[in-house]
Amino acid sequence: MDRYKPLSPHDVGEFYQQITEHILKVGGTAELSYSAVHNQLSAKLTQPQLEGNSIDDLARIFCQATSEVLSMATGQEITFSKTIQKVASVHLKPDVGSFVEFTGDYTGLLITNFSADAAMELYRNQMLYMGLPESELSAHYTSEDVVDTLGELINQMIGKARQLIEQKYGLSAYNSQPKAIALTEAVKLTIANFQDTEYELRRLSFKINGAPFQLELQLEKLEFRV
Repeated sequence: MDRYKPLSPHDVGEFYQQITEHILKVGGTAELSYSAVHNQLSAKLTQPQLEGNSIDDLARIFCQATSEVLSMATGQEITFSKTIQKVASVHLKPDVGSFVEFTGDYTGLLITNFSADAAMELYRNQMLYMGLPESELSAHYTSEDVVDTLGELINQMIGKARQLIEQKYGLSAYNSQPKAIALTEAVKLTIANFQDTEYELRRLSFKINGAPFQLELQLEKLEFRV
């Protein structure tokens, strides 16, 4: 009497389907074999050698840093899209925009664009969270208090991002003082010394209480190999 029940066509088909789905999902290759002694199919899987998309890796760190810093500053939930957009250019845009350069082991430009609603949500919630009476708050997004507050928040955001990058990769950079400004029209920006340098552009999307704002990154094209 046979010790092992023969594999049915269904069993074989299901095995091949599972292997195919795995390869399609994560890549790599599969070496399939059959043991007549044990009546058993097996697969030896090899994973692809991953080449890190370091631009998107940095973008995700900026998402994490922004969400963490602004949540702690305002006591509000900061949500962000998991979709990272590759864009053709970066701009300062209405209603409040800010920009800051960073350089060192990696180099780039960070632009932050706030809608009027997002600017006021961040400003008001931070001030209230700090205990400032509502009667003392500025009422319009163009006020100096609002713009200065956003500039300081951005300084904290990029500081946190730099800290996380150094923790993960052992690489450091420093940044200029962020400059925030109320805008009525878009202004295209680029880093002057990037004229002869390959670079990548990304846009990251956030919300606070439904009010949208975006980060735009211009980063020297690079790849981290760890």
